[in-house]
Amino acid sequence: MNPIVRTLFVAWQEPESRRIFPIARLTRRRSGEYEFAYIEAVRAARERGFVGLPGLEDIERVHVSAELPALFENRSASGRPRASSVEPAGLSGEALDAAPITIFVRRAPSAAPERLEAFSAPLRDPSGRRWGVFDARGVGRAPGSAEVLQNLQPHERVTLRAEPDNLYNPHALVIVRADQSELGYVPDYLANELARAGASPEQLELEVLGTQRLNFPPAAPVYRVTCRYSCSAELGRLLFASESYRPVAARAQPSSNSAV
Repeated sequence: MNPIVRTLFVAWQEPESRRIFPIARLTRRRSGEYEFAYIEAVRAARERGFVGLPGLEDIERVHVSAELPALFENRSASGRPRASSVEPAGLSGEALDAAPITIFVRRAPSAAPERLEAFSAPLRDPSGRRWGVFDARGVGRAPGSAEVLQNLQPHERVTLRAEPDNLYNPHALVIVRADQSELGYVPDYLANELARAGASPEQLELEVLGTQRLNFPPAAPVYRVTCRYSCSAELGRLLFASESYRPVAARAQPSSNSAV
């Protein structure tokens, strides 16, 4: 973690359905200690088979340590996890600090890895607006999308379109270019929070920060598209502040994304 981002939320991907469930919060206290606490949303993940993270199985406990929990401790010099994570390409500065982190956890040598994603709540910019970074979902699945992705330009402005008939999530938001071609979806954890806050797609300003192919021929291409969103201070304060994101343990400290 770094001075810009004081709190990260952690989401778990169910291996079978590949659905993402927010489960926990990692906070850097002003004392310098790290606090890991499960959030109320973990209860939905437990119904789908989540048993706790290695070394952090007790969901009723607040885990406090002088160093990052072992799950996150393999870091680069910038403070971001390194060996077990996937870094976005082409990002720097605050955008890189705020970008989501993908972490793979293997419980046993022969076990399939479990995928985690750590992401931050919206941060404040100098004007008072809130902003954040996310990786689009479902990228490259639409016919002809590979060519579209290859032609994407850094900082290209895109918009959002609601998809209430989506079979998996009625709050789904599609990312759309100016020519109406589709890039992918906003992560469910953000789309659900926007719906809970009563926000419309037009309330988010969105740009593409970078595109990265994660594999090589002859495999079918898999892409990572990282986007930056911006919204009003009023909307930003509502995101990830619902009951679902409150710690299970009552003695966990209030979260903060303020710079040190």
